[in-house]
Amino acid sequence: MPRTIRWNKIKWGTLTLWLKKHRQAIKSRYGMDPFTKKGEINDRVLRKLYRDDEFLRKKAKSRWRTIKRKIHFKLYVLRGR
Repeated sequence: MPRTIRWNKIKWGTLTLWLKKHRQAIKSRYGMDPFTKKGEINDRVLRKLYRDDEFLRKKAKSRWRTIKRKIHFKLYVLRGR
């Protein structure tokens, strides 16, 4: 039986704020902006970030697991919504 998602426990702005903070480093690492022209989060960059543990640990420090969990949720649970 799948676990239920506690929507009230999810802080939607944390991933966006983290991406804005490290926007320049992400651009230089992957050559792509983490945000689209419309201002939405770029899923291609999230997939690259999700696989790159070394970069994520370096930038997020002690919060890298939380950021990785948020990326996983956005990519694989919401599937681009």
